[in-house]
Amino acid sequence: MRTLLLGTVIGFVLAMAIGIIWSWEAAMKLVGSVGIIAWLSAGVLSGAFISGDRSRANQNSETEEDRKWRVRASTRLFGFGLPSIAASILIYIITN
Repeated sequence: MRTLLLGTVIGFVLAMAIGIIWSWEAAMKLVGSVGIIAWLSAGVLSGAFISGDRSRANQNSETEEDRKWRVRASTRLFGFGLPSIAASILIYIITN
């Protein structure tokens, strides 16, 4: 919940600041990029981009504590990136 709030504050403050200083198109691209990078990082940590065989091998070789950390970090990164993507989409809708 805190990461979603943090992502919301950072995403919208960053979008407003860049939109006012430079342009709304630059704000849309930068804030969207932050969200996409967070989502890609979440995907890497969750194992979304690996095959089933690799996933099984990783599951058998990692500890329960490591697995919980990966899932928690992946969830937090996804929650952090969600408001940035939403802000980028909102800027796109408003400006076009």
